[in-house]
Amino acid sequence: MTDGTKARPVPGSGVEAESLSRLGPQEQRAALRRLASTTRVARFAEGTFVLRWDDVRALLRDRRFAGVGLSVFDALGINEGPLRRWYGNLMFTNEGDRHARLRALVQQAFVPRSIEVMRPATQALAHELLAPVRESGEGDLVDFAFHLPIRAMAVLLGVPARDVPEFTRWSHALARVFGFMTPDQVNAATDALQTLLPYAESLLALRRREPRDDLITRLGQAEQGGDRLTDAEAADLMVNLIVGGHDTSTGQIACTLLTLFEHPELLTPLRDDPARIPAAVEEALRYVPTLGAIPRVALATFEIDGFRIEPGALVWLVTDTANHDPTGYADPGRFDPQRFDRDDAPRLMTFGAGPHVCLGAAFARMVAQEATAAVLALPPPLRLAEPAEQIPWTSVLATYPERLPVRCAPRAAVPA
Repeated sequence: MTDGTKARPVPGSGVEAESLSRLGPQEQRAALRRLASTTRVARFAEGTFVLRWDDVRALLRDRRFAGVGLSVFDALGINEGPLRRWYGNLMFTNEGDRHARLRALVQQAFVPRSIEVMRPATQALAHELLAPVRESGEGDLVDFAFHLPIRAMAVLLGVPARDVPEFTRWSHALARVFGFMTPDQVNAATDALQTLLPYAESLLALRRREPRDDLITRLGQAEQGGDRLTDAEAADLMVNLIVGGHDTSTGQIACTLLTLFEHPELLTPLRDDPARIPAAVEEALRYVPTLGAIPRVALATFEIDGFRIEPGALVWLVTDTANHDPTGYADPGRFDPQRFDRDDAPRLMTFGAGPHVCLGAAFARMVAQEATAAVLALPPPLRLAEPAEQIPWTSVLATYPERLPVRCAPRAAVPA
């Protein structure tokens, strides 16, 4: 048995090592997948990692866990200031009645129908952003993946097009807030927040006077039993949606595209039958999720696979390894673009489950589907300009390829 603070070896139970942080993003993923083939649980300096399908699925809904709250800020010594105040007021950093209230109100505004209405605009943005690649016959698709989600989110929110470049810079600076930050990153995130929050408040005030069919207006109008979001709450949540949906969507688009390029035999069938793209994107969310684990904090003492978990301990529910567990998916190491077309496909765990299931799942799916369709529409032959195994990976909030250089037939070479 081990306690909640210091790792000790347990014969025949779990695996313990020093730290994952010394490994690169893909090395971490590979190490956890290897461990999952032989053990249910591993403990590192970063916490306890739960690896198997059955355990992850059960613990996602287990009331002995809560979201991470302000634990990262506590670890960084950020005990006061605007960044902590904002972060502490978000949905996922709260529990119980406060979380339920915020989620109930935001859900009224951020409904799947409103995301689906955005699909034609997102499709047009994707083709606009890929115009330089079509013209020249080459480009970096990570740059495309970086700009498409934030442009689509700006349209969804109702942010004026002239403000999008600055809006993008603020979002990128704030993305680090969901992980461990350096002092410089804390300062940059604080500066971005102190500019973005007044901007959000001004847009909200404008929409109260001049309502439109956009997310800002719906957040201001959301009501349940006479209760509404305050202006400060609405602004906090707008910034959360902006930042939380940017890097993660960028990452999943990049992961999906790289996976397809690693399976070139799929490019033509998917291009010829775009109706198959949503299932292929869903499989990419299983096969190579940009967010591979969901952090939780224990509320009670319990044991799993011989490891003792104490209240306050950080536990990582590793959805990536669970998604590659044969208990959940047949032949999990194979990328099967039709897997989620079948009625018996288990529900994807990448977006979590229970009270903290990802509110932005519909947006993430939609933007990844439209990004994939637009890239596949580039004139053939379409291919990576660099071997996939030589492409480095990066990690901000999400983990994804650092670049995706591609080549296709330039416009001048395409027959009229």
